[in-house]
Amino acid sequence: MSGKIEGVVETYLRQAVTAIGGMCFKLKAQDGNPIGMPDRLLVLPNGKCMFAEVKADDSKEPEPAQQRRIAELRQLGHVAVVVRSVTDVQRLLYTKCPPK
Repeated sequence: MSGKIEGVVETYLRQAVTAIGGMCFKLKAQDGNPIGMPDRLLVLPNGKCMFAEVKADDSKEPEPAQQRRIAELRQLGHVAVVVRSVTDVQRLLYTKCPPK
């Protein structure tokens, strides 16, 4: 069941970012990305980029490699978040890319 929920959240994230004029790229380890990279790179219309790791629910934590990578990205000044629901996606986009 958690795979379905995660898929719903990831689809919503992609659609919501696209709807506000941004781009949402899937990051895959086999594409040469380091282990632990978040699932998605969000390129927003206001010149901001951020990383999002999608998890099914509150009970599922990112893997240790993912937690380390998120911490590294934050240390470099990037926004790197874990989203677990449609509400999380809405809150993230409203906070980081508010409507005009």
